[in-house]
Amino acid sequence: MNRRKKKLAEEVVVFLQQYARKKRGNGWDPNDRHYSRHIEQMVKRMRPEEFDELLNGAEDDDTPASPKH
Repeated sequence: MNRRKKKLAEEVVVFLQQYARKKRGNGWDPNDRHYSRHIEQMVKRMRPEEFDELLNGAEDDDTPASPKH
């Protein structure tokens, strides 16, 4: 994975941690989360395959592809 994709993957992981809602007690605003709106829009536009590849890493070109059924 090149440096740009690695940095993007790190930013997405941080975004996902910030995006996850935590249960709060009474009196807390449910919209008090702070995260990058830019990363949110980018993640929403990604194809599911691209998102999975980003988080789990790309398969090596040397490994044979598994047969599709």
